Amino acid sequence: MLKFILLGYSRSGSSLLNFALREHPEIEMYGELFNINEEVRQKFFHVQNISYQDGTDAALFLKDTVFCERDRGEKQKAVGFKIFYYDLRNDNEARKAWNYLLSQKDIHVIHLIRRNLLECLISHKVAMQTEQWLLEKSSKTKSVEVAAFRIEPQDCRGFFENVFAWQEWATRSFKDHPFITVEYEADICLAFQETMNRIHNFLLVSPYHAPMLLQKQAQKKPREQVCNYDELKEYFQYTLFSEFFE
Repeated sequence: MLKFILLGYSRSGSSLLNFALREHPEIEMYGELFNINEEVRQKFFHVQNISYQDGTDAALFLKDTVFCERDRGEKQKAVGFKIFYYDLRNDNEARKAWNYLLSQKDIHVIHLIRRNLLECLISHKVAMQTEQWLLEKSSKTKSVEVAAFRIEPQDCRGFFENVFAWQEWATRSFKDHPFITVEYEADICLAFQETMNRIHNFLLVSPYHAPMLLQKQAQKKPREQVCNYDELKEYFQYTLFSEFFE
């Protein structure tokens, strides 16, 4: 059974990719098994009706519960879950999971990145206000619009540098693992089925049509959503982050 993780930062298309992988008959895919909220975790692990408990050995949870040998049926060929860079950092028992993932070189890594970190930050702030973290295409619920808001330049820089550092850490730390990078803008938004075909091949499962079950929530362009957009654009001029602005 091939083991894998979907690694990235929130608001980068991870839910869309997670939903698509769950549809594949040969893949056993779980969501945020280590979400900070224990109640949220419970809905992501549908085997044995259990979830990870704070203060317990997270590596053992992965070995004995998630990646363990059990009857998954003849079709199942891969098992994985979604994890964010900042998960499992609160205590030593939680951090053991990272030691396990890094030491098991056969674990495949799907590294999902969003190039435009400004749009990632805006999406996160909007979701925090609306508490609307995903929107299924089949749902009659509409995306909630949010009034334009201000982002402090120093906070924005801190976010950019933090996520940039996480991305570099992931690339370096998992360099000896089977590793594939998926970009939100180029791969998810512009070439979804081709990207899913590439991922299926990476996971050694059969080609399969991947439905796009979620819809894009952003209704406004960054210039319309951020009231001090021009201030930020000037602040980041001549930096690595200037490319995030029109």
